[in-house]
Amino acid sequence: QSDLKAFLMFECAAAQGYTPAMNSLAAMYEIGAGVEKDIPKAIDLYTKAAELGDKSAQHTLGLLYEQGELVQQNYESSMYWYEKAAEQGVPESIHNIARLYARGLGVECDYKKAMETYLKAAAKSFALSEYCIGTLYYDGLGVEIDETIAYEWFEKAAEHNLPVAQFKLGSLYLNGSVRQDKDIEKALHWLTKAAANEHCLAQETLGSLYIKGSEVELNYEKAFYYNSLSATQGSYIAQHNLAYQFAFALGCEKDLVIAAEWYRRAAEQGFHLSQHQLGLCYLLGNGIEKDPVVAVEWFQKAAAQDYASSQHSLGKCYADGCGVEQSYTLAVTWYKLSAAQGLPEAIHNLGRMYYQGLGVEQDYKKALELYQQSAAQGLAASQHNLALMYESGQGTEKDQTKAIELYSKAAAQGHSLSANNLALRYENGEGVAQDYGKAIALYTVAAESGLAVAQFNIGRLYEYGKGVPASDYTAADWYQRAADQGYARAMYNLALIYFYGPRVP
Repeated sequence: QSDLKAFLMFECAAAQGYTPAMNSLAAMYEIGAGVEKDIPKAIDLYTKAAELGDKSAQHTLGLLYEQGELVQQNYESSMYWYEKAAEQGVPESIHNIARLYARGLGVECDYKKAMETYLKAAAKSFALSEYCIGTLYYDGLGVEIDETIAYEWFEKAAEHNLPVAQFKLGSLYLNGSVRQDKDIEKALHWLTKAAANEHCLAQETLGSLYIKGSEVELNYEKAFYYNSLSATQGSYIAQHNLAYQFAFALGCEKDLVIAAEWYRRAAEQGFHLSQHQLGLCYLLGNGIEKDPVVAVEWFQKAAAQDYASSQHSLGKCYADGCGVEQSYTLAVTWYKLSAAQGLPEAIHNLGRMYYQGLGVEQDYKKALELYQQSAAQGLAASQHNLALMYESGQGTEKDQTKAIELYSKAAAQGHSLSANNLALRYENGEGVAQDYGKAIALYTVAAESGLAVAQFNIGRLYEYGKGVPASDYTAADWYQRAADQGYARAMYNLALIYFYGPRVP
């Protein structure tokens, strides 16, 4: 292989007026292959070959004048050379003439003329023109909207292996339309073909479908395959999904370092979900060195796009003084922005700020109102705090029945403090009929989650034989678990058992 020898041969042939050689020589000057790059020389050779009737050179000049990168953009000149090539039957030039009419470049926009010209190229089986005809029928440009005809043209183009047409058909069958029902089987057929032809959006779509498992059977391995292909081509959606798969070992081995890198690539493209996740990586030190300051920077980028979760995270950072100077006022500001979008965690934390009087004037009624909003969305922490307020009568009249109801809802979601508090009510018969069995069951749920006070309470029931056979040994075991977490009352009771010795086995 020798660019120089090729150049010299082309030069000799071109000197004899052989237009294909002139065209090839121009291309070598254009890209600097075998000779120093020389754009004016390339244009001169393309023009000479075109004027001598070389259809490839004519088409190339049409492209160059349309694009305006190597020569001054001139749509009239572009049209002139396309027409010359079109007269010789070059389908690409016929298609491009149609495109100029469709976009009104150098000529008045004329969809009917565009359609007429696209049809000429389509008669030569030029797939891109077939696709464009389908688009005109689908959108009703220059013709009446006709989805049936549109689908026929899209299918012709797809059968001619045009990736964009295959993707279009796949998307249409996936989502359905006014006259076409959803057809997942056909959608997968065309999306898979487009993906095999390296269509980035088709790969991205398949990756998303398989990772969600809503329209198709969940398949993390296929999701990983397609997300990897699309992510490599630069799709920020696929990059984000791929990061998620690496983070949670879905269809691949868990690798937080790789996950953070893919989140970064998508985040740098401005994708708010990845900016938020990258912020969490920096905040928690997942796959990357912990850096709360950088975490805040990424949260700010996503929050600037009105992403509620990042606004909430910024509120927490300001409330805790993590990565920023502590400011309850700014924490409230960010919580309000996030809460306005309905994020239950933000509504809850805003309620907490009003309850404690942090960054705002203390207002139990406002706190109660906010807790009610987030509790209604099913947030267990809000249901728990609301129960406490109904029990104590803060911001409202005391209502033990509502408190029990809210503790029950939160406990059913695994909220350990609520399970413990509800257990206390069953143990003592407060607001409910006394039931040691339910008390033990609820204490156990909370204790197994690691809640020290629940571990202490189970120990207490065993020590005094409430609802269970008395056993200082079993009591000591539960006290020990709570004591290991530094719970003082458990330490004290355990110390008494050691001091006096177990009274019952």
